[in-house]
Amino acid sequence: MRQDDDRGHSHSHGHSHDHGGGNDHAENDQTEDDAKAAPSDIMVVPSDTPNPNAFKFTVNRNVVTQGSMSFNSVEEAKDNPLGKALFAIEGVASIFGVNDFITITKSDAATWDALIPAVEAALKKGLAD
Repeated sequence: MRQDDDRGHSHSHGHSHDHGGGNDHAENDQTEDDAKAAPSDIMVVPSDTPNPNAFKFTVNRNVVTQGSMSFNSVEEAKDNPLGKALFAIEGVASIFGVNDFITITKSDAATWDALIPAVEAALKKGLAD
């Protein structure tokens, strides 16, 4: 019985070690890919928030390089290309961004079914430029 347990442990440990080396390589490849700004390389993960009118969009790169951005109107975002692109989407009421995410607050009349794909597309295009 002990021999079976030892063999199982040894086998499992060997696999764990092998996978660890592979993961390090994959992370390095991903970092190199992130340096290439193409819409297909940009991943956006939408997630809901406690506020039903707000959605968080996490991106695999920084959306704001310094500080944060916060806009409550297209006029406030006029000097920010990404902010302008997001406000061009009907139903976007406000934008807050910091580090690798942006939170979009929608108007009451807008639906997330329409907004989520439009926001994802605007983020991919805006961050690829």
